[in-house]
Amino acid sequence: MRYGSPDGLFGSDSQTPDQIFEQGRGGLGGSAEVGDQFGGDLSLGDVNDDGYLDLAIGSPGESIGDLADAGAVWLLCGSARGLGTAGSQNFDQNTA
Repeated sequence: MRYGSPDGLFGSDSQTPDQIFEQGRGGLGGSAEVGDQFGGDLSLGDVNDDGYLDLAIGSPGESIGDLADAGAVWLLCGSARGLGTAGSQNFDQNTA
């Protein structure tokens, strides 16, 4: 993820480092399989109403049990320090 501003995208030489989120690594649940398309859909919004943008990461090709391509979404919460995986949540068809 690259952070932006009204002046454009920050590069790797900025004060805010790039962040990389991968399914099954760094605190994100699940395991990456061919065809999951993790990150195929992305959406930002203040989901938990704390004043910071949260990131929804879609995986439209995620298989759930025997159901191929059922899809899943991971929610990463934002903070004053940016996005993180602490407290991240995963939603799929089995999530009530």
